[in-house]
Parts: sequence; structure tokens; C-alpha cells
Amino acid sequence: MGWIGDTVDSIKSIQIRQLLTQAVSLGMIVTSALIIWKALMCITGSESPVVVVLSGSMEPGFKRGDILFLHMSKDPIRAGEIVVFNVDGREIPIVHRVIKVHEREDTGEVDVLTKGDNNYGDDRLLYAQGQLWLQRHHIMGRAVGFLPYVGWVTIIMTEKPIIKYILIGALGWYKLGRLKSGSRNVQKFQRRSSTPLALQRSKGATSSQKQKSQCRNAKASAPQHWEGTNSSSCSAAALIAQRCSAEKPPFPAETMPQR
Repeated sequence: MGWIGDTVDSIKSIQIRQLLTQAVSLGMIVTSALIIWKALMCITGSESPVVVVLSGSMEPGFKRGDILFLHMSKDPIRAGEIVVFNVDGREIPIVHRVIKVHEREDTGEVDVLTKGDNNYGDDRLLYAQGQLWLQRHHIMGRAVGFLPYVGWVTIIMTEKPIIKYILIGALGWYKLGRLKSGSRNVQKFQRRSSTPLALQRSKGATSSQKQKSQCRNAKASAPQHWEGTNSSSCSAAALIAQRCSAEKPPFPAETMPQR
């Protein structure tokens, strides 16, 4: 309970300005990511410019965990191209190769049949019930590039959500530590800057009075050596005499050398 109470007190002591700064920074990061994603959608012409291969149906060309970059233009789709398409009733898109293209004479629309390179048959079993071909609106884009194995991070977080929660918790803990450290620094600065000027002057006056007292004591102990000295030299000489007395003890009276 003590640790939890200290944490709660530390959170309460965080300045409002720091919280607003962190919130603005987070908002800027999210906004930048959305802007970049929308820009990629406009440039590539695809509603999902980047996808992750989730199965081994396209091996050995593409393996599970590869990231594909898509582009969709107005050019007609040709046999042999690798496309990513949506199927009615399925939430996850599929990446397969086009094996047949059928163009309708009456409307000019193109029907497409796909198949995975590592599958034995075509994809008609994957299509919606009664569907034999894909139309252009089903296709999200053509694969124009890939990065191997980078998508494993997404796969692991999807299949094992506990890892995602651990990472989120670690990031939150790190951010909380940064906020607590910043709060401590602000409090230290405030304590230092809030020292009254009168207190500082009183400390200086106390030090000056101490030096004058040492000077008077030194004069009283050996008045013949301090004649004609002013206050500043007196204080300096008193300080020197104090240091010398601390380093070398005085001779006993019976062994004092004669001048």
C-alpha cells in the first residue's frame, strides 16, 4: 500500500503543464501517423497500402510474416499478377496470384480467378457462396514490393495478446517514470527559487559576524601582531591563523623558542 500511495501522490503532484505537454505530443504523433497513412492511400490508390502475409499459401514467393506494398492503378489486371483482394463475409484480405482473366463483351468488365502458389486448387472455395469470379471492386491492389519477416511483430501481437499488453504496460511505466522524474526536478527548482532573500542575507551576516569574532579572538591572544590592521585584513589573517592552528598545534610554554 505504501508504494501505491507514493505513486498516487507522485501522480497528483505532476504539474498541469506537463500533462498538457504530454497530451499534445501524443496527439501530434497520432495525427502524423494518420496523415502519413492517408498520403500513402492517395499516392498508391489502394485503401490499404501495406499488408502482412498471414499464411504460407504463397510460398516460396512470399512467406508468412512478409510485408507487402500495394499499388492500384487503372490499368487492366493481367494473369500472373499478385493481388490482394477482399471476399464478401471475410474480414481479412487474401493475397494470391491471378491465374485467369475473363473480359465480358457486353459490359467490358473483367472477371478474375485467383490461386495460391502453394495451393492445389483455385480460390473458388474461398469466395462467397455462389461466386465464381472476382470483380475489380474486390481487389485492393497489386503487390509491387515486400519486406521479409518484418510483419512477424503484428502476427505475434495478434495471436498472443498478452505480449501486446506487456509492451503497452512497459511503455506506460516508462512514461510514468519520466513524468515523476520531471515532477521531482520542478519541485527541487521551486524549493531553491523560493528561498527568501532575507534568509540569504541573514546567512551572509552570520558568516561575517563569525569572521569578526575570530578576528577579535586572534587580536586578544596576540595583540602585538595585529596593530594597524583593518577589518578585511584582520578577517583574512584570522582565517589563516585558524587554518595554521588546525594544521600545527602550538608549542608548549616550556619549549617555546626565544626570539
